[in-house]
Amino acid sequence: MGKRGSKGRQSRTAQVTEYVWALGENVRKRHYHETEQGEVRVFTVQLEIVEKKNAILMTEFDRYVMEHPKFAAKIPRNAQVVLQVEGDEVYNTWSRDMAEKQREPKQSVIYVHIKGLKPARSRLVRPTLGESPRL
Repeated sequence: MGKRGSKGRQSRTAQVTEYVWALGENVRKRHYHETEQGEVRVFTVQLEIVEKKNAILMTEFDRYVMEHPKFAAKIPRNAQVVLQVEGDEVYNTWSRDMAEKQREPKQSVIYVHIKGLKPARSRLVRPTLGESPRL
């Protein structure tokens, strides 16, 4: 175990520290905090599990191809799709390794290069608050 990467940067008046620890083969912890005048103002620790990230990316990819039929038409029939995320070598290596293990004989492979994900947005339709369980 050890630090995967570390960077500190200065914002207007806050000092930002950000780094990633490898906790296992497919698990890492991301640490982020901001200090201002010696006091911690923002602190975040995030556990990242590669398999969960893959499930999210696959779901988003499925949505994308349904919404973009011209893009989907370029994917060869029965091709193995391998997702690659810019700047995430841990995920990318895992994704390629898993693809290699699961590939069928003579199956074509297509790599999808992803710049990143937009923040998740709610899909709720006009929620309301009430003191009763009735709709």
